[in-house]
Amino acid sequence: MKSLHSLKTAFIILIILFSFAGFSQNNITITDEASHNADESAVLDVYSTTKGMLVPRMTTSQINAVSNPATGLLVFNTELNSFYFFSDTKGWQNLSDPTGSIWGVNQSTGDVYLTDIQTNIGIGTDEPFSKLAVVANTGADPDKPLFEILDEFGKSIFSVTSEGVRIYVKDIDSKGVSGGFAVGRYGAAKGMPDTTYLMVTPDSTRVYTQEAGKGVSGGFAVGRYGAAKGLAENYLHLTENNYFIGHKAGESMIGGLYNTFYGFEAGINTTTGSQNVFVGYKSGHSNTDGEGNIYLGNSAGFSNMSSGKNIAIGDSASFSQDGGWGNTVVGYRAGYEGTFYNNNTYIGAGAGKFNPNSNNTFLGNSAGGSSLCTGEQNVFIGLAVGVYNQGDQNTFIGNYSGSNSTGSGNVLIGYRAGYDNNESNRLYIDNSNTIWPLIFGDFSTPEVVINGNSDDNTNNMNFYVYGQAGGNAAWWNDSDEKLKKNITTIPNALDKVLQLRGVNFEWKERRENIEGLQMGFIAQEAEIVIPEVVNNTKGNYAMQYAPITALLVESVKEQQDIINNLESRIKKLEEDNNELKEEMINLRKLIINK
Repeated sequence: MKSLHSLKTAFIILIILFSFAGFSQNNITITDEASHNADESAVLDVYSTTKGMLVPRMTTSQINAVSNPATGLLVFNTELNSFYFFSDTKGWQNLSDPTGSIWGVNQSTGDVYLTDIQTNIGIGTDEPFSKLAVVANTGADPDKPLFEILDEFGKSIFSVTSEGVRIYVKDIDSKGVSGGFAVGRYGAAKGMPDTTYLMVTPDSTRVYTQEAGKGVSGGFAVGRYGAAKGLAENYLHLTENNYFIGHKAGESMIGGLYNTFYGFEAGINTTTGSQNVFVGYKSGHSNTDGEGNIYLGNSAGFSNMSSGKNIAIGDSASFSQDGGWGNTVVGYRAGYEGTFYNNNTYIGAGAGKFNPNSNNTFLGNSAGGSSLCTGEQNVFIGLAVGVYNQGDQNTFIGNYSGSNSTGSGNVLIGYRAGYDNNESNRLYIDNSNTIWPLIFGDFSTPEVVINGNSDDNTNNMNFYVYGQAGGNAAWWNDSDEKLKKNITTIPNALDKVLQLRGVNFEWKERRENIEGLQMGFIAQEAEIVIPEVVNNTKGNYAMQYAPITALLVESVKEQQDIINNLESRIKKLEEDNNELKEEMINLRKLIINK
């Protein structure tokens, strides 16, 4: 009760003092020193050298709950330990922020942040165009950093200038210390040759440049809006649309898009070509406006100027090609000197090396690889296949098959099959260079010969077997009645059979696996009797033996009829003879009885 009474008494006295002061002067002093006079500029002057002044202390929620706060209303936030005043435009503002509440402090982490997420910071400009904009002074030295990070010795580690961005890392040999990423250098690495430009080690990746000469800015430049004085030759040039790595790689580019060149002078003459990939020493060297080419290998696609959609992989692959489209060439000097060819596939060292034509597929070292091989629409698979072939539309499969063949439309399958064939439209299947292949064919006749060639098939049969033929089942022939007309029974079959002569003989010339005494007919003799089964082509006779079976059947039937008739006659004679015998017996009995 005493404390409450004292508080009321003090409050009454304070009101009296204020009232008295209001009547006696224009300003009020609250002080614990009687000698202090109120400052004339202050309506209220609170003065003490031993005590402070307390304003209302509230939590954040209490502050936000104040109804209709007046502009300039002052409180202390007990949660954030900061003075706050009320602004009619920005609300409650932190007086503890010397910048006027631009910065905020996260009380839990201690991190500093911009209180307005829309605010930008400008250095050298009062109109920053990004979150942090640093603008150089007009006429400033282009090598003078706009932003720089120094090490403990005051040496530059990271520097941003008007010329570009430079990163410097000391050479460090200390065990367990990472060298980081070095661009430029201020100390040569131990044992490092002066010609080193890029070094990748387990602890660092470093890009080295020459010492800056007069008028030349050293370091590593990424992007620029004005050519530097004394610009050196490009070794690495990356743009939004093109990627060039290597001495003078892509240096003539003026309008091409989406190219990737890697290697010494790779794509050096390309001006407007697009979507090319050149990798290797002077790969795509002469290309100017060719598009969609992929050249991988030293001098691959070297002479190409305007070809497109080609793939050449290998040292000097498609070296002299120019003007062709849609080719795939893989191998050392594959397609080396061909020009203006299209849609070829050459795979193998020297494959299609000189071929100037289109639509070929050569797979194998030196396949179609000589200067004499000039055909098109050929398929060669194997070592040195069709190497001298000049024909078209051939298919050769097997090492050295058709190597010296010159014809067109041939199919040669097997090791050295048809090696010296100079005809066209031939089929050879064998594993040697023989004129009597296991399977021979002539597509123009057409004919197929087993174990021989067309010289053996003298009567131009569609299928001819030179030698024995057999199987474990009968040979089937079409014999349906609905396939036939003018059907009659063979007349006089027995008579014809009786006129034929079966002979034994021996062959005069080569007949593999057929030696000694043989059995058959003489075609010239048979032609007189049964010309239906005899063929005479160019004076060479041949016979069909199988149809003679039908003749034999009918002849047997005719003979059987004769036999049947004879049997009937014999039976009748036997019956007559028996009757005569009975009559003789009866007659004898009569004579004896008389």
